[in-house]
Amino acid sequence: MRIIRNYVLEEILNHFLITLLFLTFILLVGNIFSKMVDLVVNRGVDLLRIVQLFLYTTPFLFVFTIPMAALVAVLLTFGRLSADHELIALKASGISLKKVFQPVLLAAFVLSLFTLYLNDQIASRS
Repeated sequence: MRIIRNYVLEEILNHFLITLLFLTFILLVGNIFSKMVDLVVNRGVDLLRIVQLFLYTTPFLFVFTIPMAALVAVLLTFGRLSADHELIALKASGISLKKVFQPVLLAAFVLSLFTLYLNDQIASRS
């Protein structure tokens, strides 16, 4: 059971990190072109302040991108497991799907606590 747990969590973690980087990049690029270009062109703000503003904006964007990345990661992982008939193989070998989903639910709970802390403490300061 430990091998299956690690396999599923590794798949979710890989999809989560790639999706988190992609979504954060998309939102940051949109933020750069809408707000920061105006600051550089019209107000003459130096590049160091733009990078600083860029870094202060990132925790606020993580409030939105972490839940989206978690959703996409779970959907991609279990969609692939279903498409490759691995869930059927697990069920046929006598492994309950509840046992497969329990580590995912625990990871989602920990991630939601981190997102709560991020939203309450870090993003409000940035």
